[in-house]
Amino acid sequence: MKIKIITLVLFTSALWAQKTLIPYRNGSLWGLCDKKSNMVLNPVFDSIKDMDYVQLFRVHQNGNEGVAYQGKVVIAPSATHTYYDLESTFIVEQDKKDSQSGYTAIYNLNGEKLINIPVNTINITPTVKPTDPIVVVYAGTNNNSGVFVYDKSKQKIVQWLYKDKNAYFACHFKPSDKAIHIYFHDEKTDKSLYYKANYNSKLKKYDVAPDKQAQIEDMNSNQEVVEQREDKYGFYEVKNNYVERIYAFATKKGKTRLLRTDRRNHDSTFKHDSIFFDIPETDIKIHKFIQGNGYELSQYDTSPNNVSDKEKVDTIFTYYNYLTYKKNNKLGLILGTKVWEAKYDSIRFFRAESELKPYFLVSIKNEQNIAKWGVIAADNQIILPCVYDEITVNFKGGYGTLWAIKQNGRYGIANNRGKILKEPQYDKVFPRELFYAMHIVQNNKYGWYSHDNVFHEPMFPYKIYFEQIFNKERFLKLIDEKGKLKGYANFDGTLYFKD
Repeated sequence: MKIKIITLVLFTSALWAQKTLIPYRNGSLWGLCDKKSNMVLNPVFDSIKDMDYVQLFRVHQNGNEGVAYQGKVVIAPSATHTYYDLESTFIVEQDKKDSQSGYTAIYNLNGEKLINIPVNTINITPTVKPTDPIVVVYAGTNNNSGVFVYDKSKQKIVQWLYKDKNAYFACHFKPSDKAIHIYFHDEKTDKSLYYKANYNSKLKKYDVAPDKQAQIEDMNSNQEVVEQREDKYGFYEVKNNYVERIYAFATKKGKTRLLRTDRRNHDSTFKHDSIFFDIPETDIKIHKFIQGNGYELSQYDTSPNNVSDKEKVDTIFTYYNYLTYKKNNKLGLILGTKVWEAKYDSIRFFRAESELKPYFLVSIKNEQNIAKWGVIAADNQIILPCVYDEITVNFKGGYGTLWAIKQNGRYGIANNRGKILKEPQYDKVFPRELFYAMHIVQNNKYGWYSHDNVFHEPMFPYKIYFEQIFNKERFLKLIDEKGKLKGYANFDGTLYFKD
């Protein structure tokens, strides 16, 4: 009977560990619910924000901040402290008024304090396999540093290898010898020492002993540095018609280390060497989009409200690597040594990111004197015919991979090779700021199309801001017109909020 009870408890715990929780808004208050909208943590908080992918959440109430984990408040809201996740292993506490002083305490995921002293830094040694030990190095504010081994399943420190030492530590675990290798630099004596910790299966702990091999290798390395000749430093320049880059180098015994720098060093003690590299013009392109009358050329959309649509242009004006010319009141294009026929009423430059070659937005006015827009490539190839009322790139600068197209009052989506992804059928399609995606609106409902062909039907009451991950599962983050978070939704249209 006891065996059955234990099995049931373990099975229930496994199910709970897999349970995905999502912040749920009820009016102005927030709680946590599961994927079926069942409440797990009642909506009593002013806001709830995720900390990472393991169900850690910041909860805010009356200006105070706490932490919830797996549906429970593990750290009660505090007026003086804020909290952060450290690699889904620890919760670190910080003073709200003194964010530069480091951390004030370290907690496990159950909200129990592990280190209750000010800590400047805490680092977890990278692991390769799940069986690798979690080795943690911390440095305190009073030069008190330490190293410990942590058991994440038990949520506790299982062994201190060093504690409260006036030293600098660096650690790594080698799977080849299954040992923790420790670099120890004593701040008082200024000596560097090496240790190795091997696991003692009988005592169930690590035995720390000097690492003689690492010490010998370090001594040989230092000896080589002592015998080196005087270092040489210098700079060289990489130039072409449009850019100048300055690189710094340091040479030791015939070996040169190269460093990129954005500043020229005028120190007379440095030797300045000039080494010039021939960089192909196609590799570096810098554009200046200024029209003849000083208006900045639009790289964003073909909206008639844009100042660059005003017909105040020179007869001939020059851009980076092409010319436009006017003949019989129509514009043509001169690109390199080729001259394209003057048949357009407007020509604008933008570039398709995937191919890194010039594309041009062009328009031809119809019989009603209305501009119809299209896209041509540098070789005069028609990418999109001049039949659209508007073409909008989904990223400023023309580098977006998606274009919103408008025809007969309806909106669709094309990619930057001219393929129609969605025929003009929607009420509105417009760019998602600072991301390669498009918002879609149909019957006052919002959808989404991203550059990686992720499509969400317009079924949501608010704009999709981004995809949000909770517990390795994807959801949608919804915002209003002012950018305020309204709540989260599942791909099937389930809303985790109630207005």
